[in-house]
Amino acid sequence: MMSDFPGYVDSNGDGVDDNMDQDLDGIPNYLDRDSDNDGIPDTIESFGVDANGDGRIDDFTDSDNDGLSDNVDANTAGGTFLRLSGIGLGAIDTDGDGIPNYLDLDSDNDGIPDIMEIFGTAAGNSAKVSGFVDTDGDGLADAIDGDVGNDNVAENSANALLKSGADINNDGKADSWPYINMDGDSKPNPYDLDSDGDGISDVLEAQLTDANWDGRVDGAVNTNGRNSVLAAMGSFTLPNTDGTGRANPYDIDSDDDGIPDNIEGLTTVGYHFPAYLDTDGDGIDDAYDSFVGFGGDGIHVVDKDGDGTPDYLDLDTDNDGLPDIVEGNDFNLNGLRDDLVTLTGIDTDGDGLDDRFDNNNSSIKGTSAYMGTAGSFTGDAAPGSRTMVQQTAVATGLGCTAERDWRCLFYVLHCDIITFKAISFNQNVTLDWSVLCRQPVDYFIIERSIDGNNFSEIQTVQGRSMINEAESYSGIDNITGITSNMIYYRLKTVLKNGNESLSNIIIIKNNGQTKQTLQVFPNPVKNQLQLNILADKTCIANVYIIDVSGRIVSRFNEKLQQGNNSISWNGASYLSTGSYYLKLDIGGEVLTTKFNIIN
Repeated sequence: MMSDFPGYVDSNGDGVDDNMDQDLDGIPNYLDRDSDNDGIPDTIESFGVDANGDGRIDDFTDSDNDGLSDNVDANTAGGTFLRLSGIGLGAIDTDGDGIPNYLDLDSDNDGIPDIMEIFGTAAGNSAKVSGFVDTDGDGLADAIDGDVGNDNVAENSANALLKSGADINNDGKADSWPYINMDGDSKPNPYDLDSDGDGISDVLEAQLTDANWDGRVDGAVNTNGRNSVLAAMGSFTLPNTDGTGRANPYDIDSDDDGIPDNIEGLTTVGYHFPAYLDTDGDGIDDAYDSFVGFGGDGIHVVDKDGDGTPDYLDLDTDNDGLPDIVEGNDFNLNGLRDDLVTLTGIDTDGDGLDDRFDNNNSSIKGTSAYMGTAGSFTGDAAPGSRTMVQQTAVATGLGCTAERDWRCLFYVLHCDIITFKAISFNQNVTLDWSVLCRQPVDYFIIERSIDGNNFSEIQTVQGRSMINEAESYSGIDNITGITSNMIYYRLKTVLKNGNESLSNIIIIKNNGQTKQTLQVFPNPVKNQLQLNILADKTCIANVYIIDVSGRIVSRFNEKLQQGNNSISWNGASYLSTGSYYLKLDIGGEVLTTKFNIIN
């Protein structure tokens, strides 16, 4: 009896020794074309040729009738020497954990099950094919078996999860891997420690633990080759930061800001191109791989603003309130934020980079023509991204001249609105504002709303094109017939170059009174901050300066008079560079605005 053999175990009572049946499907490994039931044929897991996904080695001929295909057999019937080995393809063990790929549910030990890396569907956290049905008894689930009837007709080849390219030199090994190979290198995803080729290891993009930076998840593996802790979890999912397309390890722009992960992963001055070489064959580009042999550190990702979210996942890398998608893309090279950067929602080549920013929809390269070594503008000669310029910050003495705007905390706006106020009298609202601009103004548009959301244009005021000088303007709005309790106004500034910006919203009570509003100038501030506030009555204002952690770093009181008030604060030079909030408490009415300090 089989049960008399030493070590015999049959946990599911199917009559087959568990030691000989890795996936416990009742088919012993030597007859099973997918011994671990991860959806990948054993032939593929040993890098053999199987271009139709039927689980059989292609170009099968057996001259000596020993069951081993001639293209991987050391000797044919006539004694002709063909190969150096008589063991066929061999039991390849990519990650060196002692469990060959065909029995290993995580062949590269990056913590991500092989079935997830080929975009298959697993049964829970088993890392095995969901809904397993195998009518022809070959060990491959019908849903993904290239030849469901086992009749040498590959009628279901299109549904096979992982197939190889052809074998031109007839050595039994696939010459290429055109499927489920995100970065198009020599290894498909399950055997590649950086599947999308962005230089950031899969284990890091999966947000798993890799304390020694070897590209492999920390911890022991079980008998199926999976990390024991991860395998014991009730569920396992991969992060997909932008919520579109594939998960982060297979997305070259994980946060959908138009700046590829390869660029955002490195510091600006430390940026260097991929070498497009992988000498040790682990999937990590030599430019980012300091290990010899399988395993590598990849890019040590940077977090510019120190908020705990690395730049390649951060939509506002410098935390200045302006999205990276705006600051990092200047297609027309004019140095202004006037480019169309709205996502198309289309990713033709499936690399994770929206077509708006993708210059080559036949390549997953995440480099830019305007982002070169050490932050220079001598970019890749054949970039994949049309992210034209991660532009150099405006030279304003802010310490950002060696950075790109999406990493420069203080992007200087071209026009500051110093004051914007409204006074109502006899059904007319007079709107007055003053500005200081560094670019010529074409005109201003006064916009009105009765709900604070939907605005309409009511008047255009011509600009006077003065630069670096404060100028005052005014307009009048007749509000006869408007019955809402509140009327909202905002100001649109249109520069000569077409660039636009909107002011804060001010509110008029329809009984002729103006609600308190506040504005900070300049922003950013180096020494003295000026606060302009319009009050509807004489009152005491409690002023609080709060840092980003919520700590009050300064507080004082000011008496406000009815009308426009100007308050000065000289404490900026005593605080560290960064973002802060100014909060006013006026009789229980709280107003808050954000500003930046540079020192």
